Amino acid sequence: MFLKNKIAILTGASSGLGVAIAKALVKSDVLVYGLARNKVALSNLQESLGYLFHPIEMDITNREA
Repeated sequence: MFLKNKIAILTGASSGLGVAIAKALVKSDVLVYGLARNKVALSNLQESLGYLFHPIEMDITNREA
């Protein structure tokens, strides 16, 4: 599958499997919008992955937010 120059929206991006998926996608030159509640972890991940990872602090279970 060719993923280069694609866009991914990834929930749960701040830990565990989400981090592993984010790393794999960025390695494949995918622009990743990583959603999670943990702003600090997202910022650390952005520092690690670079410009292709865009952190978005969000709780997808909170409809009002």
